[in-house]
Amino acid sequence: MFRFQLCSYLGLSLWILLSTPRVLRADVPVDFQSEVMPMLTRAGCNAGDCHGSAVGRGGFHLSLLGSSPARDFAAITNEFKGRRVNLKHPGESLVLKKPTGYVDHGGGIVLDEDSAAAALLERWIAEGARETAQRKLVQFHIGLSSGNSIIAKGQGGLVRALATFSDGTQLDVTDRVTWSIQDKDALHLDTTTGELTALRSGQHVLIARFMNQVKPLMVLVPFNRNPDELAVDYDLSTLHRIDQEIVGKLMQLNLEPQPRASSATLVRRVYLDLTGQLPTVDATRDYIADTDPNKYTNLFTDLLGSREFIDYWSFYLARMLQIRPQAKSDTAARAYYQWIRQQLQQQPYNLMVRTLVLSQGTIEEQPATEYYRTVRGAREQAELTSELFMGVRLRCANCHNHPLDRWTQDDYHGLAAVFAKVRQGARVQIVSRGEVTHPATGAAAIPKIPGDRYINVSSDQENVDLRVPFVNWLTSPNNSYFAKSAVNRIWSYLMGRGLVNPVSNMSETNPASHTALLQWLADDFVDHDFDIQHTIRQIMTSDAYQRRVARNASLSQQVFYRGYLARPLPPEVLLDAISDVTGVATEFTGFNATTRAIQIPYQDIPSTALDAVGRCTLEQCGSVVNAEITIAQRLQWINGALINDKLNGQDSFLRQLQQQSQNKKISVEKLIQELYVRVYSRLPKQTELVFWRNQLTEEASTGKQIDIIRDLLWSLMASREFGSQH
Repeated sequence: MFRFQLCSYLGLSLWILLSTPRVLRADVPVDFQSEVMPMLTRAGCNAGDCHGSAVGRGGFHLSLLGSSPARDFAAITNEFKGRRVNLKHPGESLVLKKPTGYVDHGGGIVLDEDSAAAALLERWIAEGARETAQRKLVQFHIGLSSGNSIIAKGQGGLVRALATFSDGTQLDVTDRVTWSIQDKDALHLDTTTGELTALRSGQHVLIARFMNQVKPLMVLVPFNRNPDELAVDYDLSTLHRIDQEIVGKLMQLNLEPQPRASSATLVRRVYLDLTGQLPTVDATRDYIADTDPNKYTNLFTDLLGSREFIDYWSFYLARMLQIRPQAKSDTAARAYYQWIRQQLQQQPYNLMVRTLVLSQGTIEEQPATEYYRTVRGAREQAELTSELFMGVRLRCANCHNHPLDRWTQDDYHGLAAVFAKVRQGARVQIVSRGEVTHPATGAAAIPKIPGDRYINVSSDQENVDLRVPFVNWLTSPNNSYFAKSAVNRIWSYLMGRGLVNPVSNMSETNPASHTALLQWLADDFVDHDFDIQHTIRQIMTSDAYQRRVARNASLSQQVFYRGYLARPLPPEVLLDAISDVTGVATEFTGFNATTRAIQIPYQDIPSTALDAVGRCTLEQCGSVVNAEITIAQRLQWINGALINDKLNGQDSFLRQLQQQSQNKKISVEKLIQELYVRVYSRLPKQTELVFWRNQLTEEASTGKQIDIIRDLLWSLMASREFGSQH
């Protein structure tokens, strides 16, 4: 059986280096940034609930988690006329006596007076409490000393951290690292010994912070199942590249993939994912009866070329871009939506985003300028852009450097400065003056490409469009954030969960469940000119997409795509499906009678029908789908007007069925099959067929058969099977 070996080159190298760690000599001065600051962070002194809060504590303010060492050095050594350090009598320094409990300290005792940490702090003060950096951090790695990140439940391994500095020094800094565990019920770490113990099966993340770097360690804990019991022996080299990663990790975890879904399930799944519509009865029957071995590929290829695909994925992109009408008119929103449709048909994703970010003019001249009316203000525009097209929550770096990622205040306010000269009025245009204030300096922020470089603008370039260098960087084939964010969103939509989840939180501390797969998808997306349809084909071709739903799978197993992840249909799709099944369309104010819910440009249209099926606004849930079913929505299904009016309408499918049954004899069995295919895209199971056949046969003589048919149709539509994508 194929087994992944996680004794990687990095892990092996880390273990070799740590086996013979190099330590600093006693005559080398204590370094403030690489020794004192990590110690204070580990002790919790600069945490958000202590001196690292926005206003500090007790008049002492440190940067959050040591993100600004220079500012912290000044606070420790210069404030209060230097009373916090006593160079003549280091042991009497307040910065030492308070955390050790000799002087009243609101945070209690956080350093043992006999500890190595306290000795380090006292030695630093004795050496003159100097700020001069002895070395800069070049690389920081963490790993298990075994070189393997798979550990058995109930067992453990020794965690070690290695830092490489600019002077060539390589240190075991395990005792200086601040450790955190995302799920404390899954892993336990003894911070004194570095012993990590696995408490629960699955994939878990241990996070290490040292100086200005944060690193995750992914730990795999196999499920308690004998690998020899697995029914299938996979040769990963023969599988689709996606399945090599998915099945490979399942094998590591002793989990067996689900088998392929039935033809009935797949035709429904593909239709809903590509068009937002249920397949017709004829389309379902034809697909199930088709014996062509290429019928599945032919199915999604045909749908990718359909108008319905453009309709539905325009809906998806419109919701992602948060289209909303202006105060008294939706003309701009409609024009913006039509622009998105056009781009989806004619432009690759990178060029669409480039046009969007660089848009100027009026809505009549360039509908894409509506992007700059989605939010107000340069900071808000920076946040929106980074979340949509980088998958990054840059907003966390507004008030302080991001505590869980690489982003700094300079990144946040520097990107805001890129948008500061964009005038967001009836005409979007670049103006000569515009700036944002950097809260740390009180001066105008310097325009900056986040995580990269500052944008230098000379005095004779006042009218230069700063968005140009930014978007050149953003949409470059070399920008992994852009491609990864795009394919992660597509994967999330088709597979029910992002490889990075949530999709707008791609960070060091929220690593992908399948890192190599995300990188491959991104590279493949770039290699095929940012073609959305190509990535959709890749995912739909994989076995992972075509599997059965793993019934009763725990969340810890769902993360690995053991089976297809069932999920609620988007409200607009569900409402359209109700209309299709009942034969009665839903009308929307301001739109013609044939408009489907997925063809409406924006979410905020008044509609009791959409509210009844779970629609929520961007302010309520910020998503296309609201998975929470309220009591009011459930009551709507039981006795509300939405379903009942459609079932009983004059033009409803039931009325037509009643007229047909009066003109010609339709067998009970055929009738039941027709309803199941119409609603579920499958034939009834034998137990279902027998139950409803008995019900209909008993009522045939009473003339109430149509009432039973209505109950049958209602019960099918009210089920979880109808309301979910599976």
